[in-house]
Amino acid sequence: MKRFILLFLPLGLFAQHSPYSFTVVRDNKATPVEDQCQTGTCWSFATISFLESEIQRKGGPVVDLSEMYQVRMMYPRKISSYLRYQGKNQLSQGGLSHDVIACIRDFGMVPESAYTGNATIHDHSALDALIAGLTNTLLQQRLFEKNQEWMKPVQAILDSYLGVPPAVFQFNNSKHTPITFRDAMNIRAEEYIGLTSFTHQPWYQPMVVEVPDNWSHGTYYNLPMAELIEATDAALNAGFTVSWDGDVSEPGFSHQSGVAILPADTALSSAPRTIVTELPSDPARRQRWYEQLRTTDDHLMHITGTAKDQNGSMYYITKNSWGTGNAYKGFLYMSRPYFFYKTICIYVHRDALNPVLRKKLGIG
Repeated sequence: MKRFILLFLPLGLFAQHSPYSFTVVRDNKATPVEDQCQTGTCWSFATISFLESEIQRKGGPVVDLSEMYQVRMMYPRKISSYLRYQGKNQLSQGGLSHDVIACIRDFGMVPESAYTGNATIHDHSALDALIAGLTNTLLQQRLFEKNQEWMKPVQAILDSYLGVPPAVFQFNNSKHTPITFRDAMNIRAEEYIGLTSFTHQPWYQPMVVEVPDNWSHGTYYNLPMAELIEATDAALNAGFTVSWDGDVSEPGFSHQSGVAILPADTALSSAPRTIVTELPSDPARRQRWYEQLRTTDDHLMHITGTAKDQNGSMYYITKNSWGTGNAYKGFLYMSRPYFFYKTICIYVHRDALNPVLRKKLGIG
C-alpha cells in the first residue's frame, strides 16, 4: 500500500513505448487527481475520491474532502485492535474502503480546507515508526492492561504529526461539525456495500476479505467473478463510480504509461510494439493466484468510467493517487482481464446493484 515501495517496482511492459490508444465510452464525474506521496494511505485517497464523485452524482457541489482526517480518526482504532489481538493484527498504514466508510459513519468528514494532516507533501515514515515503537512498548510492558490512560500518548503523537481534528469549521460561509458536514454532503454510510469474489467461501454471503490490510475484519459480499464484473459495468454505465482494491505488482501494470494489462504470454518482459493477447478468464487460475500470493492486496484506486482500445477491447478508466506525472495525467486504463485476475474487492453504492443481485444478497 505504500507508494515509496511501489515506486521501486519495475516500470512495466510500457516503460519505453505503449502501442495503445483509447476512446472513452463512459466518463463519470471525478475530482482532480491527488498524490498520497510517501504514505500508505491509498485506501483513504481512493475512497475519498469515490465519495467526492458520489457527492456530485447526488447533485451536491464539487468538494475537496480531507483524506488525512480519515487517517487520523482511524489510527486509534487500529492501535486498539492491534493491542487487543496481542500484536497479531495489522499495524501498518494500510486499510480498505470500509475503514473510510466506518469513520464517516462514526466521526463524520471534513473538507481539505479544514484539515490537511499538517502537510501538503505527506510523509508518514517517522509517524509510522513512532506509532509502532509506542504501541509495541504498550504491548510488551502490558501497559494497555494496567493503565487506562494508555491512549493519551498515542493521541499526542497523532495530533503532533497530523494535527488536532477540527470540532467546528467553516465551509461556504456556513459553520459545520464533521457530522453536520457529512449530512450536508448527503453521504450515508449505510448506502455503501462491498463486493468480492473468492471460490473458497459461499456465494452471495458476506465474508471477511482475507488480506493483511483488512485489520478491522470488514465483510464483503462474495459473488462469482462474472457477476462482480457485471455489477461493476452496470454501475459505471448508470453513472456510478467504484472504489477498487487489488494487485498492481504485475509487469503489465505501468502507471507511467497509464496502462494495466495481463498478457497471455506471462513470460513477456519487454515493451510490446503491438497490442498483446491477454489471458482468458479462468476462475480457478484467479483463485490459485490468490492462494499462491501472486494476487495480493497492494493498492486502492478509483474507477470512474470505461473506454475501448483501437481493437474494441474494453478498459476501466482508473484514477490513481500517485500524482499527475504519467501519460494520462494520473489516470490509467485497466483491461478487463487485469480486473478479472487482480481485483481483491470493490465498494459501490447499493443503488448501483440491479434488483436481482440485491435479492440474492438479501439487501432488498
